[in-house]
Order: sequence, then C-alpha cells, then structure tokens
Amino acid sequence: MSSHATSTIFVIGGTGAQGMRIVRALVADKKYSVRVLTRDSASPRAQALLALGNVSILEGSFADEDVPREGFSSCDGAFINIDGFNTGEKAETYWAIRSYEIAIE
Repeated sequence: MSSHATSTIFVIGGTGAQGMRIVRALVADKKYSVRVLTRDSASPRAQALLALGNVSILEGSFADEDVPREGFSSCDGAFINIDGFNTGEKAETYWAIRSYEIAIE
C-alpha cells in the first residue's frame, strides 16, 4: 500500500483542447485527482474526462465567484486556462487574476 496521498487539482478550462491533455496527464499515474470546471457537465468532453477516473466535474462559470470558490476548496493546486478568444482579452485578464485571488482566499 502506498503512503502517497492523492492531491486534488482544480482545473478551469479542462474541457478545452489544452485542458483535456492536462487533465489526462494529471490522472494518468493516479497521483492526482482532478476537479474540472465546465459549463455543461453532460457534454461529450466532460463525459470523456469523467471516464478517465479520478476526475470530478463542477458545472458552472468561472465568472460566478461562488463557483471557483467551491472548485478551489480542498484542492492542493490549480491549472487555470481561460479562453480569451471566447471571453475577450479584458475579461480573460480580469478573471485570470481574480481566480488566483479567490484561490488564495
């Protein structure tokens, strides 16, 4: 039996092209479990991540501060990848900074 405790990582942008690869890499050796924020928990991408094991889904928006707070709770780390093409550069910059502020809280 391993004495290694599994760390939980919160991922914003986990169902995107880059995020999917990050989540797969994190759970591959079973050292990490991942909580992925998605707008649609029933989407094919969210379901594909759930099928990996060691993945849980949190449905909501990074722009609703209560949602990232819930996501960051009881996590040991985070990977944040907000898509500026969809949100706009100003919103991407604001929410990236705000996400880190919320994580520190």
